[in-house]
Amino acid sequence: MNPSDLPYNIKKHLVEISQQLPNGSDRRSFCNNAGRRICEFAKEFVVNNKYTLFYAAVGTILGCVIKNGIKKIWGVGWALGPIADSLPVVFGLCGATKGFLDDCNNAALKRRILRIIQEELERAGA
Repeated sequence: MNPSDLPYNIKKHLVEISQQLPNGSDRRSFCNNAGRRICEFAKEFVVNNKYTLFYAAVGTILGCVIKNGIKKIWGVGWALGPIADSLPVVFGLCGATKGFLDDCNNAALKRRILRIIQEELERAGA
């Protein structure tokens, strides 16, 4: 992700903050460095939480499909409509929960593997 692709409101905040810095290249370097680091953080967040984001999106899409199907059913669509309106949120939250648990399991596996490697390196070096 390129810092110039950041959302407008983030760019606006960076420029407002940079106005408090002295004139010169400090302002430009502040905005470039902050934008680059924010992009790196966003990329890292997506990589570390890929299952949470994926399952939340899938759950929301599934909830929308079911909601639209329920509302089209003649005779009961009007009665179940208010309940159906909450399905995308509910399914999205369920998907996010499942993805979060998967992300936690993956993180625990990574930590365990790193711990094993560290223990074996210490044992080999001793």
